[in-house]
Amino acid sequence: MAKWRLQNIFHASTSAEYEAWKRQFLSNRLRLCLWIALLCHLSFAAIALDKLVLRPQTEDIQQTLKILGNLANYKSLKQSVLLSDGVVVLFLMMGLGLRRTAWGRTHPRMGFLFLSGSMTLIPEVLSTVIGLPLPLNWEFIFMAQVVLLPVYWQLHLLVQSVALLYYFGINSILGFAKIPGLSSLFGLETILYAVWICLICDIAVYLYDRLRYHEFESRRELQLGYFWQRDYRLRWEKVRGSQQSVNEEARIVETSP
Repeated sequence: MAKWRLQNIFHASTSAEYEAWKRQFLSNRLRLCLWIALLCHLSFAAIALDKLVLRPQTEDIQQTLKILGNLANYKSLKQSVLLSDGVVVLFLMMGLGLRRTAWGRTHPRMGFLFLSGSMTLIPEVLSTVIGLPLPLNWEFIFMAQVVLLPVYWQLHLLVQSVALLYYFGINSILGFAKIPGLSSLFGLETILYAVWICLICDIAVYLYDRLRYHEFESRRELQLGYFWQRDYRLRWEKVRGSQQSVNEEARIVETSP
């Protein structure tokens, strides 16, 4: 019984019309999401540039040094933030350009993976290369995707799994979890926090997807019932009209001398 329910979740049957609607919905929303993500990252990049380069505050530097432990980590943080913001903005602009192509419009699921990977995986890889893998605002990114793109829960699960496995897995293998200033970021509490956020997001997308599917199918059945009733009425009127014509002709024959 449990196996059957699990198969129903992962292989839920949907009609071809609903799948076409989901692809079109995702394609339309991707353009909006790319613009929102670009403007959002530009605003945060401007704030980071102001705080880290243009007008650094002594109090902010001291607080960051207290958390990170030494000046070398602060310099790595500065480099990681500025480089990540610049690369993410560049990739989001590439995504907008790709969205305008015929391939981009016909492959919205790949566009979703590109969008999410640009905001999660690319900054993580860059921070690993620089040597200071700080966690991202996963709850903000994943929940924003749920609100704006509440379809294809499997894609949400995929991008979340890749992001979390890379951060907690690859960085731990590379030894970053043993760094004194970063060891608390790889604790069990942090992992459970990220996992539960992802699980809640995936459940929300799945439930919304099922709800939209049932609404879509109910509306389609109502439309089919309306067209069937109209077709039946037209046929009945045609048959009744033919019968009346036959009766009229028979009456004429009977009354003729």
